[in-house]
Amino acid sequence: MKRRVEAPLLALLLLVALAVRLIHLDWGFPQVYEEATPLREAVEFWGKPGGAVDLNPHFFRYPSLSFGLNFVLQAAAYLWLSATGAVDSLNGFRQYLAEDLSRAALWGRALQAVAGALLLLPVRALARRLAGDAAGWSAALLTAVAPLAVLESQVIGPDTYLALFAALALAAATGVVDRGERRDYLWCGLWIGLATAAKYPGALLLAALLTAHLLRRRGDREGPAGVLFSSALWQALFTAAVAFAAASPYVLLDASSAAQDIAFERRHMALGHLGREGRAWIFYLRSAFGEGWTPPLALAALAGLAVLLARPASRRRALPAAVFVALLWLVMGSWRMAAPRYILPTLPAAAAWAGAAAALGGAALGRRLGASRVWMALAAVLLAVWPAVETGHALSVRGREDTRSLAAQWIEAHLPEGSTLLVERYGPEPSSQRHNVLYLPLHGITPHVYDPAYSLPLYATFDAVILSSQVGDRYLADPREYPAQADFYAALERAFSEAAVFPSGRHLGPTIRILRRRAEAPLPDLSRIPSGFFSELEGNRRLAEYFSTLGAVLSKQGRMDLASTMLREAVDMDPESAQAWGNLGVVMLRQGEVQEALAALRRARV
Repeated sequence: MKRRVEAPLLALLLLVALAVRLIHLDWGFPQVYEEATPLREAVEFWGKPGGAVDLNPHFFRYPSLSFGLNFVLQAAAYLWLSATGAVDSLNGFRQYLAEDLSRAALWGRALQAVAGALLLLPVRALARRLAGDAAGWSAALLTAVAPLAVLESQVIGPDTYLALFAALALAAATGVVDRGERRDYLWCGLWIGLATAAKYPGALLLAALLTAHLLRRRGDREGPAGVLFSSALWQALFTAAVAFAAASPYVLLDASSAAQDIAFERRHMALGHLGREGRAWIFYLRSAFGEGWTPPLALAALAGLAVLLARPASRRRALPAAVFVALLWLVMGSWRMAAPRYILPTLPAAAAWAGAAAALGGAALGRRLGASRVWMALAAVLLAVWPAVETGHALSVRGREDTRSLAAQWIEAHLPEGSTLLVERYGPEPSSQRHNVLYLPLHGITPHVYDPAYSLPLYATFDAVILSSQVGDRYLADPREYPAQADFYAALERAFSEAAVFPSGRHLGPTIRILRRRAEAPLPDLSRIPSGFFSELEGNRRLAEYFSTLGAVLSKQGRMDLASTMLREAVDMDPESAQAWGNLGVVMLRQGEVQEALAALRRARV
């Protein structure tokens, strides 16, 4: 294709990809229901009012490149808002972010959308090197409309950046195979370093670099010494290390904290998450590949890879990406934790292989029927239809109002001010100024640590309970594993009546149910709980912290007797808890027990 036609067409495809990703980009606002860790960490960089900016994330479950990108974007916004008079100081900007997080979330999502649209450029380059220009256009089109690629471009996280740098690294690796020039090695090392700074599995791209290096040196007929002591290879590895250190410096500068968080994340992947405890192989085959890629793209990718590996002209170029995908697949499949976004780094290779299948298949038809270009274009468009339709449907769902927002509005309108609410995680966030709110604890990795919290007498005086299917359905899917939770939900159905329900499917978000206590049927409160219940929990620090918060909520409700009982049990469970001693001291002071209160408050300060 001539350059004067190619450039405008590529620009048009980029604009289409970006436009698709901008549809309903404000989903869920004004609430930010997504995890959005890079956004929240970047906001934390600005520090507290009157304090200094702190660029140490103190969070290393994945590296901080995505944090830094969001921080740079926020800094640009700060300069603009300062110039226009919208904020008058750093503290003013901090307040600006604190008042409405969705402002910064929209900036972060826009950045994700741009990165997601740009992904089609290196994917096109990779496919062109594998199977020609037509394959490049087909792969770019698939990347522009693939459901997983589009949806993850609307969520603030590291996976889109990992996929972008992985695609750049794989394209550079084919350059290493073809030419083996020093610049190919250095570019590949740079992209690998940045991919690893986005998320640790990016380091697996080293397998693609090493594969490309071996193929190149084998083609040059070099011996083992030439392969091992290649200056280009070592310079690429050094470049990768420098790029990683520059993009995520505190992984090295705060190495002890990083080591702890990395160990935690390894445990997380090994043990799984509540509701996701099985091996990941079946999950990815059944859910992620079928829905995130769609079956035509997945099957075309497999067919394209088979053809590329069977053809001597393309085998060497295809091997680096194939080795990376196979290695990443083996690693992810060995985990017990699984999420569709984890396979996003494999999409560049899969789209390139599928594009090759469309181009080669269209060319084969063209040789029989004539008009090869027409058949290749038709094959590319037909292959993209299913992914485009699935993406359109998913975006239409994102345009619906969120169940959690609807539930929050209902709570505001129907539950009196001062009501005491028990709210399950992944549910709405009622106003803490208007209502007395306690969030039911959840630990996704070791959920049984909070089993004792699922006991109805603890919440006998609460006015309403708000349940989320995103938690409850996980417990109820395996009642034999979680009998405490199953019994708790059954007891709620007997003691509370359903006041409102906001179903998933019709709306965005999980199903939210709001239950109100039946006033005509008083419940046994925690004073009826046997003393042995608490004595068996000594040393459970997580639960002691939660019971301390429960005691504070009961105190705010005016139930000083129950609050005092709860807090005394909390300090017995964890005598080192400053929070529990402080809350107990406040309750004692309100009860007139001045000396005991002062002693408790002194313990809180120790």
